[in-house]
Amino acid sequence: MNRKLKWAIIAFVAFFAIGGVTFLLDHKDDASSELESQIASEALSTTALESTQAVENLPSATVLSLRERMEQLTSVAFDGRYPGTEGGRLTEAYLVSEMRQIGLESPSFAENYLMDFELILPVHKHLSTLVLETGEAKLVFEYGEDFVPFVTRDFAVAEGAFSGKVSVIDDPFKLVDFDYYGHPEIVLYKESAFSGIGYESLFAQILEAPNRPKVILYESAQQNSGHFVLSPYSRRSGVNDNEGGLFIYKVSPEAFAMIAANPKAQLSGTVDAVMETIIANNVVGMIDGSGDEGVIITAHFDHLGNNLDGTYNPGALDNASGVATMLAVAEQLVTNPNPEFDYYFIAFNGEEEGLFGSGAFAAEGVLSPAQFHMINLDMVGASGDVKLEIASTSEQSLPYQDLVIAEALEAGLDVIKTDKGSSDHVPMEATGFKAVSLTELDKRYYHTPKDVTDDAVNLEKMEKVVTFVLGFLLERLSTLP
Repeated sequence: MNRKLKWAIIAFVAFFAIGGVTFLLDHKDDASSELESQIASEALSTTALESTQAVENLPSATVLSLRERMEQLTSVAFDGRYPGTEGGRLTEAYLVSEMRQIGLESPSFAENYLMDFELILPVHKHLSTLVLETGEAKLVFEYGEDFVPFVTRDFAVAEGAFSGKVSVIDDPFKLVDFDYYGHPEIVLYKESAFSGIGYESLFAQILEAPNRPKVILYESAQQNSGHFVLSPYSRRSGVNDNEGGLFIYKVSPEAFAMIAANPKAQLSGTVDAVMETIIANNVVGMIDGSGDEGVIITAHFDHLGNNLDGTYNPGALDNASGVATMLAVAEQLVTNPNPEFDYYFIAFNGEEEGLFGSGAFAAEGVLSPAQFHMINLDMVGASGDVKLEIASTSEQSLPYQDLVIAEALEAGLDVIKTDKGSSDHVPMEATGFKAVSLTELDKRYYHTPKDVTDDAVNLEKMEKVVTFVLGFLLERLSTLP
């Protein structure tokens, strides 16, 4: 309910209750005045209690602000926030607007809050397909649920088509003995056959094997809420295709069973992902203190974009949550900063695709690792029962990490120490910064179209992270190691 409407209802109830009681007291005889006074008292008490309860049940201003920003960042208009797309550019513009409205300044090394950089990305032009034809029937597999193409290695074909009969490989001792299988063009690997070595080692062996096939399909049960994890990670070069490259598909156990049960059927597929070099932007705002030291608070805003099948990836937990939390901290800190310190707020781009934005920022060298610590926010306020991971990857960060953990425990947060290196703190630490990354790794909806605010995020938990980070920034900067 709208807050103003709720208060109007409360006021009306109070007015009616008081007015009604006054009317009774003025028009009843004296014999019943005591009873009527009791009625009046109870009516007033009930109204006051209802008013108090209504106030207690109202969401806080921080929660309302978090929800508003989450709704915007995960909206259809932003279309999954993929770098270089219209949705990605709209997100950049929105963040500039938010930082300006909050009262953050654009630092001298940015151009109107923006810092551009270059990256190479797989851009899907058309929906990839996988079709099984038996002669009697035609089965069209569903992208995302039944299969996903794997185009994020240089040896993987990013653009093209294939068709042929399939050979199933389920013997772990004959993974690349393609002579034994009669030189097949398309092979389908059962997950149990290569689970002991993993798919990366399997790919390496296939590339070294004689008479290797052109198409590799491998079974995988690793899905989140019935959907394959979508990965936009960049290839190591901008080559769209190479002679002798491999078509690589990941298929669900159900799709595997259907294909394996029809060895004489024709399997066909298409991939249409062009490797493109694009220009994207990090978005940077600051609170300029009197000193030369301070803290960098960061969160990546990019995500996986549109799936070309009528769905997109909202990226609520990953990582609209981190961005909304960062902006909420900035909003409160700008009115009550510690004047001795500088605060930089950086919305990184290109994280999902390979830490491109943070890597580019670190390489610029515009801030000194000797003068600034870093707090990275990547997936906070998860609705699932997961701990808040506080991660650092370098030895220079360990004392700082321990201090942040101690403060988080004192604030009542359920935390765990880790050395995971999968977010934007990694390139910053590699250039000497002392950094921590805060993450609640709830994988139920991770990298799928189902990562939406109502299911994946707990706004009250996000608010606790805002309160913790804000308190840490105001109370602990002077004692940082």
